[in-house]
Amino acid sequence: MQGRYRIAITDDDFTRAFRSGQYNTYWITGVGLKLNNDLTEEVREAVFRGDTLILDAVHDERNHGLDAIAGTNVHGKLGVSSPTINVNGPIFPTGTLGSFGRPLRLDLTTGAVQAVFADSPSRPAIVTNQYGLGRGILFAYNLVATLMTQPSSALDDLVSAAIGWVAPAPAAVSEARSYTVLRARVTNVGIAADLKATFTPPAGATVLGTAPAATPDASGRPLWTFTLDSGATKNLEIGLRLPANTGGFTGNISIDSARNDLATPFSASVTLSVESADTVAQRVAGELSALAVSSSDKSDRDHAVSSIQAAQASLAARDSDQAIGLLIDASERLLKITGVDVTPYRVEVDRLLQEAEARWFIAQP
Repeated sequence: MQGRYRIAITDDDFTRAFRSGQYNTYWITGVGLKLNNDLTEEVREAVFRGDTLILDAVHDERNHGLDAIAGTNVHGKLGVSSPTINVNGPIFPTGTLGSFGRPLRLDLTTGAVQAVFADSPSRPAIVTNQYGLGRGILFAYNLVATLMTQPSSALDDLVSAAIGWVAPAPAAVSEARSYTVLRARVTNVGIAADLKATFTPPAGATVLGTAPAATPDASGRPLWTFTLDSGATKNLEIGLRLPANTGGFTGNISIDSARNDLATPFSASVTLSVESADTVAQRVAGELSALAVSSSDKSDRDHAVSSIQAAQASLAARDSDQAIGLLIDASERLLKITGVDVTPYRVEVDRLLQEAEARWFIAQP
């Protein structure tokens, strides 16, 4: 599952993949689909809570809400085609590269310049931005076409560095029903051996996939059998849909010989902290209600609280579509508050949104 990806060419395809929670990095290319406004807002809030977005040669009024993630404003295109770019920012190796197509004309808002066009050094070619807990990166030119028409190791290194920079950090506390991947590394410090590894998932969690593919044991747990030479390492991955309730949930992996002749099998465990929508909604609504705000911000704060409470009721009624709309509305209201920092509360609302999206996906036929 490492390096897992999916290409979506319609809004419906993207919505299903996005709301599944199995992806945390989104790459929208200028030659690909343009998201509708509602879905753009969902992507924006996913990045704010910690996911990442890569954009190349993208600008469409339906995607206008993504500009804040990149930390730029777009004002048409430059009057040149396929200009050379100078890479001079701190996250990429310094150098000169080609590009493809007419590039976007960018003005910075909160973004940082990582590369400029050689003939227009005041115009950014690559911009990075921290957006809430997540990150965005915008290539002002058609990166996909550049990779296809001007392949090079230097360009490959640039893309690898970009993906490495935007890679999301794991959340300390996960939202109920969200997706996570556990990884185990088995290293043989003794003589060559035939081994088996058994994973016992946390109570209430569902195993959605394994890599390499495991077979179920008599209890339905993932089981791998493999030969490991002395000094060799085996990497195992498990994709999980987390439990629906709040709590700490422990998963365990045990390593035994294939002949079951180890006196004491090796084992390791991990405890995952999970919070449900009910827990998060009650907390964030209470904290927001108690927050001291200016008179000009009070209406938006109160409206956000009402939307959060209504979304909680919608989730209880199994209406995830309505809950998603209400939580987007709450986020929009928090965006309007300027007199006090509401970033932590917006992140909490976006975590609620993550669970609403997961519930929507689980309910699909």
